[in-house]
Amino acid sequence: MTKPKKTKKPVIDASYEPPQACVYDWPLSFQQATTRPYQTVTPLIEDQIYTLDRFFSPKVCDDLVRWFSSYIPSEDGGTAPSSTSSKGKKKSAGTTTDAAAGKPQLEFSTTEMPPRKDYAARVNDRAMAVDRVATRILWSILKPALLPENGEEEEDDDEDGRQIRDIFQDCIGLNENLRVYRYRAGHYFGQHYDEAVHVSVEDLTTDPTKPRLARGVTRWTMLVYLTGSDYGELSGGATRFYPEIGVPIGARSQGRLRQSSDGSKVLDVEVEKGTVLLHKHGEDCLLHEGALVTSGNKWILRSDLVFPTK
Repeated sequence: MTKPKKTKKPVIDASYEPPQACVYDWPLSFQQATTRPYQTVTPLIEDQIYTLDRFFSPKVCDDLVRWFSSYIPSEDGGTAPSSTSSKGKKKSAGTTTDAAAGKPQLEFSTTEMPPRKDYAARVNDRAMAVDRVATRILWSILKPALLPENGEEEEDDDEDGRQIRDIFQDCIGLNENLRVYRYRAGHYFGQHYDEAVHVSVEDLTTDPTKPRLARGVTRWTMLVYLTGSDYGELSGGATRFYPEIGVPIGARSQGRLRQSSDGSKVLDVEVEKGTVLLHKHGEDCLLHEGALVTSGNKWILRSDLVFPTK
């Protein structure tokens, strides 16, 4: 059995006053979402790539997509609402407030980044929502799957479960900078690496009823697929990894593994509705890309897992 690591102590701001409500007007089904039963974390590449199905129910996914889509007035253009529309007033650069609800609106923009030195080519629609309470909801659903409370482990708990707990036991929460991506037909994200960033995050590791603000660094990307090829909502769009030579590929990944034209290994993670993809980033990130979407829409909600700084 793997010897548990000693938990590092993050830099804490004990005077922090936690918010009581979401900043944005998230759908009620999302705000009331809880951990779903029989969640299984599947290792595709040990200590590199994991998936978790049944993270969100189809209803939560559909409600989120419907809510996000309400901020994109035309499907053909994919243009965000004007920040000076009669519906709201300009609050600050890139932010508007709904006059009726008093909540800020999401602002979508279309990123069209052609190939250039040191940058990956990318075309997609994207928005950001910095929301600490919404992030708390996401972490409350994810944490029990990664880190079961004492006594909740199944009697036949296998080596995978112990390794997953060992990997994620120091995680103190999720990056509150939530990103929403929509990839339409013809959209893609070229080969790239995800960078680690230093952020402030609610530390819920001691007493969840009394969050404290801590500084940490992101080490894992968290992608929640809100639409899926398994529901016929899109074709293409797999998250494609290029494992380096010598990286062991788990038995569960063999069906996803193929060989590219240059002889290198390629691991495709298909877009399945309600599924979470976790992959390591920063210095340990594998080269990866978002494959071309050939039809439909690929919707993703993204955050990052935050760990104490070394």
